[in-house]
Amino acid sequence: MEKPKPLGNSEELIQKGVDMVLQALSTDDRRGMISCSALARIFACPASFNLEKFVKTHYPDKSFDTDDSRRGDRLHKAMQTFGTRNQDLSDIKPDEVEFLEFCHSKFLSVLKDYAQLDADSGVFVERRLWAGGILSGQIDKAIVSEKLKRAEIFDWKFGTQPVPPAAENLQMAGYALLAFENFEVDTVVVHIVSPCAFGKKYSSVAYTREMEPELSRQITIALAKAYKEDAPYASDIGAHCQFCIAKTICKKQLENCTAIMNNDQQIVLSPQDFSLTIENFDQITEKLNICADRIKAATRLIEQLKEAHYNFARDNIENLPNYEFKAGSESFKVDDMAEFLQSLHSRIPAIDEAKLLKFLSVSKSAMDEMVKTEGKIKAKDLKDFYRILNGCHFEQGKEKLVRKKEVK
Repeated sequence: MEKPKPLGNSEELIQKGVDMVLQALSTDDRRGMISCSALARIFACPASFNLEKFVKTHYPDKSFDTDDSRRGDRLHKAMQTFGTRNQDLSDIKPDEVEFLEFCHSKFLSVLKDYAQLDADSGVFVERRLWAGGILSGQIDKAIVSEKLKRAEIFDWKFGTQPVPPAAENLQMAGYALLAFENFEVDTVVVHIVSPCAFGKKYSSVAYTREMEPELSRQITIALAKAYKEDAPYASDIGAHCQFCIAKTICKKQLENCTAIMNNDQQIVLSPQDFSLTIENFDQITEKLNICADRIKAATRLIEQLKEAHYNFARDNIENLPNYEFKAGSESFKVDDMAEFLQSLHSRIPAIDEAKLLKFLSVSKSAMDEMVKTEGKIKAKDLKDFYRILNGCHFEQGKEKLVRKKEVK
């Protein structure tokens, strides 16, 4: 197999890394290459590439999907045909259509200009591109005009959390480089459309052919580190860890958990920190933020272990004679607040609705106390009372894994 050329005028430093990845091509359509979507994490933590590859190799049947990622997949799929005669919204909820419309409106506003200037412009949907044998990226939608020497790349972000704007987004920089490598264009404009983020975010930035060499150099050097077998870890945990699937085998995550368990003074607050002054306020604020971030990271790992522990027990309960599953406790849910309040008020007229709403915003136990007092209802009869009301229901909780009591 002919060795691929590195990006631009990059150093020979990366050749060993390129050879290594060519020998271990993965089965997905990335061909074992780093994807543009991982660039921000790779810049922060080069080691994450090999760690994630290790996890996928050793746990090929494990799904890393989340509710958010599945929702994003549905919306991305719908955007492939949205606004065409083949439009398919069979998998889309009514309140999600506006997200697709927002994305489509941004695309159409650009497409109309191209229709007037170059009717032969090409439109690409979900197209994967490669550059230099070390970078890959799947573009959601693109308009390419050879006549205008210009490309417009659109990336849909269906998460609720805003991402860095296009001018600061490493994934978009990667897409620009892919466009320069694959199309005869002198300008690439990348657009990020985030319809689900608060305020419906949109940003764009233009890259020119003159910027390509420096863009290629910086990205190539970063990828070279990641392709090495001894790729360095990030200096610390952080936002770059959020979507990494290798968190459970990452030594930085382990160091963080160990430091928290050992009451590390750099992480856990000390008595001196409570002596707040105008002079030390900024310093303590920063320490609080670090403390909160590290505790959250450790908590996420614990939650992952709890889920893995539960699923393992569910699959192997017949071989765990000392354990059993017991029904989870029911939880009270209000489906329609107006209907619930009306139903409750009709049975206990003495309850003041405004006061009840205030209690509801505090906790259900506060509401329970009010219902017991005003309705003369005993604690043991509360559930039966709520069951006859409209606008609410009880939801069965998840089964709990418990250790069987020893029979004496």
